[in-house]
Amino acid sequence: MRRSEDEQVVAALGRAGVQGLAPGEMPLFTQLSEAYFARGVRLDRSDRDALLGFGLDAAVVLLTPVVLEACRQLWGALSAKAAERAVDGAGGLLSRIRLRLGRGGAPQDGAARVEFTAEELALLRTEVTRCAADLALTDAQQRLLADAIVGALAVPSPALPAGE
Repeated sequence: MRRSEDEQVVAALGRAGVQGLAPGEMPLFTQLSEAYFARGVRLDRSDRDALLGFGLDAAVVLLTPVVLEACRQLWGALSAKAAERAVDGAGGLLSRIRLRLGRGGAPQDGAARVEFTAEELALLRTEVTRCAADLALTDAQQRLLADAIVGALAVPSPALPAGE
């Protein structure tokens, strides 16, 4: 299934978040994210504690759908901020995140790198933490998720193909 560019960004942010918050779920990430996007699943605070049961006496809480929902909310919040403050450069932040995470092509030699300022990373950290809190993640989980997503964007990116 072909994902929209926004879904590609949410999935890439989600992958970084799951890697940092619940690395044991990485083998399931592709299947869980496909199910998340196919069903249009949207979680709220009350859904956060829904369990996926295996057998009568065992249940496992999967964090991948919660992380994807936090990333979807993050992307929506950043998009709204960009619409409100297009003059402030938030639109440029979105464009660079899309370039960094929403493209499937392989990097080419001589292309520009996509990097973020400390202020942009601080804005992202604040928004990730807010979205995670809205989904009732613990303080420790909020910090881990924010660290994982911001960390994935803070490292220098591979060069992107020219013209993208």
